[in-house]
Amino acid sequence: ALVGNNNLIRKDIKPYLDSLAAAIGTHRINGIHLDVEPHTFADWDTKKQEYLTAYVTMLKNARTYCNSNGWKLGVSIPVFYPEETLREIYSIADEVVLMAYEHPDAAYIIRKIAEEIKINPAKTTVALRAKDFKNRQELETLINQLAEGAEISSISLHEFSTLLLLGETE
Repeated sequence: ALVGNNNLIRKDIKPYLDSLAAAIGTHRINGIHLDVEPHTFADWDTKKQEYLTAYVTMLKNARTYCNSNGWKLGVSIPVFYPEETLREIYSIADEVVLMAYEHPDAAYIIRKIAEEIKINPAKTTVALRAKDFKNRQELETLINQLAEGAEISSISLHEFSTLLLLGETE
């Protein structure tokens, strides 16, 4: 189940997960994926460490909840969190999806994800956004370059409907 609620870092996540589990039934999912993005808050620059600490605390609480339900825990993060926070995130989550958006350049992405790959390539998925590309051929070229240039376990695409708009490879 994908959970995208940035305010979850400001409160106890357990009641939210309880309501989610009640609504869908715990037997119907095998995990949760938290798409909680504190870096989007207007005061991120002045409260970055506070938000990162709260984010890691939220992840620890989610991990405990997931363990008690036999669920996996995935997270989506940007490619610019500090190494200390990355190490904590990787120690907690089963999968870390790196949102490599806005810069459809293999060398740039490989450089930006180097720390994460070094920590744990098997847990790392790189997410690309189809709307960052002019056509499907550009997207596929970048995917091939990433596959050849970095030790990435998987690549995912953000928003399938946008991918369909790119059309077929020319």
